[in-house]
Amino acid sequence: MKGGCCATRRVRKTAGWLAPAAILAILPKCPLCFVALFAAATGFGISVAAATYLRMSLVILCVAALLFPMVSRFRRLRRLPLANE
Repeated sequence: MKGGCCATRRVRKTAGWLAPAAILAILPKCPLCFVALFAAATGFGISVAAATYLRMSLVILCVAALLFPMVSRFRRLRRLPLANE
C-alpha cells in the first residue's frame, strides 16, 4: 500500500500543523524569557541578540510550515472541476 493506511496519513497531517502551532503557542515574546527557556531545554546559554534572531527565525519557520499545507490544499481545490460542469 502506498503511503501507509488512512489513519497513519491522518496522524501525519495532523502532526504537520499541530507541531508548529504548539511551538508558536509556547514561544515566549521576551528575548530574556526565550534565553531562559532555551537554556532550560538544551543546557546551553546564548546571548540576548542571538536569542532575538533565533526566536524570529522560529516564528518565520513555524508560520511557513502552517501556510504551506493551506496553500497546497487551496491550489489543489482550485484545480478540481466544479460539479455543475
